[in-house]
Amino acid sequence: MRGSDTCTFRDHETLTDDQIDFITTNLPLNCRKLVFRGTELTDIGVSYIATNLLLRGGNRSNNLMHLCLSNATISDDGVKSICCALLSNKNNKLGSLILDLNTGITCVGAQALGEMLEKMNHGNLKLLDLSYTSIGRDGVY
Repeated sequence: MRGSDTCTFRDHETLTDDQIDFITTNLPLNCRKLVFRGTELTDIGVSYIATNLLLRGGNRSNNLMHLCLSNATISDDGVKSICCALLSNKNNKLGSLILDLNTGITCVGAQALGEMLEKMNHGNLKLLDLSYTSIGRDGVY
């Protein structure tokens, strides 16, 4: 990762929850973009991402501006973990959250995201990608 502000894990890499915990605890401070694309994540793994980077991440959370969890088997519980962490850490600078291609996200996850956005008011989050999820009409209203 020398000289780069992006940390990428993709193409169906198999990472255990302990590895996710280690990665997110030891992420380089210059990492502004974290990408887990096509990596199967459990709810526990997502909770480590939320807790270690977004909630208690200190300088790491202040630097992280882009989080991509595309096609990473995220569920509604994972979305709720992310929402709680973002609401709890008002100092985060996360500007984009990519959750596309996660069919485990339903109207329940959409409701959690909607409530989070409502409470954040004018937070830094400018881009939220929920394309190709299982959010139906009930999740849009």
